[in-house]
Amino acid sequence: MNRENEIFEKEMLGKSLREMFFEMNVEMQERFREIKDKFLEAKINESSEYEDIFVETVLVEKEDVFKMDGVFFPVVDKIDIIDENYKDIYLENVYLNLDLRKINEVLEREFFGWIDIDGDNYEVKVRLVKDERYFDEIKKLYNSFELNGKKWKTINMAHFMRCYKIKLAEYGFDMSQDILEKIQNGKYEITYDFEEIQDKVLRDRELLWNIEKKNIISTIFVRPTKIDISFEYTINFESDEQILVSNNENEDILCCYYSGKNKLNILSKKNTGDIWDVFSVKPIEKCRKILELYGKSSENQEDYFHFTNFRNKSFIDKIQTKNRNTRSRAFLEKYFLEYEFTKDKILLKDINFKENIEKNIDTYDCNESLKNDFQKGYSDKKPKLNLFVEIKDFDEYSEDKVSFLISEIQNNYNEFECRGYLYGE
Repeated sequence: MNRENEIFEKEMLGKSLREMFFEMNVEMQERFREIKDKFLEAKINESSEYEDIFVETVLVEKEDVFKMDGVFFPVVDKIDIIDENYKDIYLENVYLNLDLRKINEVLEREFFGWIDIDGDNYEVKVRLVKDERYFDEIKKLYNSFELNGKKWKTINMAHFMRCYKIKLAEYGFDMSQDILEKIQNGKYEITYDFEEIQDKVLRDRELLWNIEKKNIISTIFVRPTKIDISFEYTINFESDEQILVSNNENEDILCCYYSGKNKLNILSKKNTGDIWDVFSVKPIEKCRKILELYGKSSENQEDYFHFTNFRNKSFIDKIQTKNRNTRSRAFLEKYFLEYEFTKDKILLKDINFKENIEKNIDTYDCNESLKNDFQKGYSDKKPKLNLFVEIKDFDEYSEDKVSFLISEIQNNYNEFECRGYLYGE
């Protein structure tokens, strides 16, 4: 009898294991099919009008920041007056309204300053140091573009290249923590002598962009896509914004994709609902509306107030959804005609593919800080694409505009090393 029971139990156990295996196999196939369907839907959504994400920056006086609220937000948080090791002391952040050649010259110099502390005036020496925090924010934004499957568009770097900090180089008094905090909070008056660039060092300015950094709780927990491996969450967002999820230090997020017009799906290694760090990018229409209102309220609007990477789409761009890699002189000229801030001001006059040409304009790669070591290693080994441009009304920002155009062409013509030159020089 015991022998018969043993045989029966083995048969039932074997049948249960086989049934469990087939049930799990069917379940996994259904889940993978669901993921494939959603990715297919996401690819369809990518070809919609919501594919392009544009970034705009404005430089305003700190007292006017509130006028931009809801559309433009500070790129970085308040400056840290001392670093983590309590070695470097920074008095404030400034904007250098100079061309890049002049900026490189003054970086090697020291300037005098005076701090009024409780009625006593102390002389100090200061230097200008690039504020790397802005480039760190761009790197985070770029990583979010990649994580969310969005095509990166070169950011106009004119503002970012001129954001600097005033570093305390020498001082002859006891710099206590209390004094540092009061300097940071503007309790003590500081004056500087920046000599011939005095009027070009702009204080009390804030760099804003059309990106809000915020936290969103996933609204729906979807069943795990693979047992003990990854889990899926859904974020619903407003129709007048684009959401880019940012990965955390542990890099728990595996990938993201759009499953609807205002719905973002997140595949994560976390198995519990969580709060997600996101970049909320405000649409160009909102930006232009508030810029128009701000412009009407400001009598003297500086030329460098606003920079953008927004490009007016041509009819060809709108109907050409598959082949985006057309190579021709006409398509290169489109870059110079479709950006509102360069149209009729910077013209493409000639191109060639020569290896050695003497540099005659100070340009830079707007995407240089985003490249990894591998990309940097082979970039100078690619064939050269030399673009010769004519600049009308050359000013402090002309080279930045050329740098932006060449960098965006490089972003789309990756098989070449793209270089910019002045025509006829």
